[in-house]
Amino acid sequence: MNAVLIKSLCTSYKRIGILDNFFPKATEKKYRKESSRVIDKFFFTALTKLKLELLLECGAHEASASIKAQKLGLKAIAIEANPITFTEKTSQSKKYGVDAVNIGLGSEEGNLVFYTPTENPGAGNATFQKRLDVEYEEIAVQVTTIDSILKDKDCTNNKIALWVDVEGFSRDVLKGAEGLLKNDKCQLIKIEVETYPYFAGQALATEIDDYLAGFGFVAIIADAEYKEQFNLIYIKKDCLDAISEDLRHAWMELNNIRFSIVDFLKYFSVKVSKLFRVSR
Repeated sequence: MNAVLIKSLCTSYKRIGILDNFFPKATEKKYRKESSRVIDKFFFTALTKLKLELLLECGAHEASASIKAQKLGLKAIAIEANPITFTEKTSQSKKYGVDAVNIGLGSEEGNLVFYTPTENPGAGNATFQKRLDVEYEEIAVQVTTIDSILKDKDCTNNKIALWVDVEGFSRDVLKGAEGLLKNDKCQLIKIEVETYPYFAGQALATEIDDYLAGFGFVAIIADAEYKEQFNLIYIKKDCLDAISEDLRHAWMELNNIRFSIVDFLKYFSVKVSKLFRVSR
């Protein structure tokens, strides 16, 4: 099924109740957070169910996915292009056994201009494809490909999952993984996509979907991170049967997300606390 249709279907599972009508912003925040939790939980369940051996986290930032994979007994490589983010955050994952690498990923080896937000150079929205509504500083960053990384690390025979969060640069990163995608070693992918061109020259969700479909991948579930930016999980068609029951449970969890009375009480207490602080 097309990536955009999967996103629409997942979002349609969102329950609308009485509280949702009165607190739409709080409801939206709850669904965004919980849908993300659900698909991440499914991703790591699939990792173990498929007996994958290596997670390659592209655009690692804090390398949280790599750390979790390492704790599950997999090998993990966390790749971060931003030298500031790598020093302050990504490199800390090494104490968990993660192989953290400070380099950019693209369609070919070389050097590219990397854009870091002027107000926060270490922010997660630093990118190779800048947004027109953000002010950036420019730095030169060395770039390699996923295929080259796997060859250099002697991991070409490992069963692999990809975790891709590269702020609009997904097309180039995936093109640099053509060798991996062609064989049966890569079986699972989580990737952030957009349906609106936030980043100059980026590929949108349908183009990414078409590209991955050409290698036998199918989109199976999505979160609701934002209206026009969200995460999808892809799996090789041949592996669908192995995770079908876990996928059913994940869809059921999406269906059960709702803004409850407990959420309302938490929301109300936070608002009251803020009012008291302002009054003082």
